[in-house]
Amino acid sequence: MEKHNAQPNIPGASARLYDFEGPWRSRSVCGLQHIRNQSTGKDVIVLTEVPENHGTSVTNFVECLATMIVAELGLDPVNTIIIEHYPERGDEWHSFPETWDLVLPDWVKGIAKVPRTRHMWKSLTRAQAYQLIGCEDLEAETEAMEAEMADMMALALDEDLPPELQDVCEFFI
Repeated sequence: MEKHNAQPNIPGASARLYDFEGPWRSRSVCGLQHIRNQSTGKDVIVLTEVPENHGTSVTNFVECLATMIVAELGLDPVNTIIIEHYPERGDEWHSFPETWDLVLPDWVKGIAKVPRTRHMWKSLTRAQAYQLIGCEDLEAETEAMEAEMADMMALALDEDLPPELQDVCEFFI
């Protein structure tokens, strides 16, 4: 499987690796991106599981991460959206698709708690996640433009083109 940048390309977001200590003092790290959605006024935190992490996963520590990061950044928990992101990953035997999940903790005096009456996570599509973030999905736009280009090149190849132009068009497909 190809290696991709683990953190999504979110225009205007501050991005960094966030070191934390998981249970049993396990050294852990995740991707942290913070952006303010200009249309809703909400702060959005994207926590990405990164290949560099050999400790506690984002999923297994998300309520603690949410509590620590919201406090560290001085955010209002009620006006903060937490999104958990796992990039496409795997090895020669297994592959796992990219996932996006809205994290829905109960906030009690600034502390994120696992809800007792509903699910903690809500699965999102990539488009839904970017809508919550408040920006365009640049990767999807690039993929769409590349597909459109390939279609145009394929159409050009169907025409009666001189062989030297067909070679140029085939290069781009």
